[in-house]
Amino acid sequence: MNENTIFALGNILYVGITVALAWIISQAFKTLLKVAITKNKNPRNILKQFFSDGDFPSSHTAVSVTGVIVITPLLYEAIYTATSKSEILVCVATEIVLLLWTAMTIRDALGIRMRVQENAKTLHKFLKESGNYFVVADSLQEFWSKLGDQINIKAGHMPHEVIGGLILALIIGIGSNSVRTSNYVTLTIDIIIAIMYFVISYLLLSKKFDLLRIIQNQKEKRGHK
Repeated sequence: MNENTIFALGNILYVGITVALAWIISQAFKTLLKVAITKNKNPRNILKQFFSDGDFPSSHTAVSVTGVIVITPLLYEAIYTATSKSEILVCVATEIVLLLWTAMTIRDALGIRMRVQENAKTLHKFLKESGNYFVVADSLQEFWSKLGDQINIKAGHMPHEVIGGLILALIIGIGSNSVRTSNYVTLTIDIIIAIMYFVISYLLLSKKFDLLRIIQNQKEKRGHK
């Protein structure tokens, strides 16, 4: 096995581990946020939340963008050391495919999957609350409620959840590249930023720091002047 083959396999392993860690970290991130906000520490609920879709931040966005962040420097290095035009074209084509795939993933989260989620919520509300609007036999309402409990109402993402996944991807990607290049100063700063990001996300999502309300209050104060 020659040196180039070992180098290529090492890069593939590096990218694979980083992308896998991006999914694990993003799922753990949203699970910890959920536990911190709801105070629900039931192990069964925690495990269910870890493997669930939806919520903040978007794992699909985090994984796809992290992939782009860690692969792009490798492609640039390959272009720099390329010995033929065909190698350069392959690297450029790979980068374009990565960017298109990432854009499609984000569009899917905000588009099709978001519409599916909205429809699921509407059906869930109908099955769970139909008895509040018209006469329904208790047995039928119970049956509908059980059906409603089986519906997955978390499939897509709101814009702020996708943005959250994007920020998390930047943190993971920069941290991963810092490890690869042995830049531990950047890695330390990246870890501090990650902790701050978690705290800020908790404060905003738990409404302990209601940014929208603060902005509204400021507008109202300016209007009275």
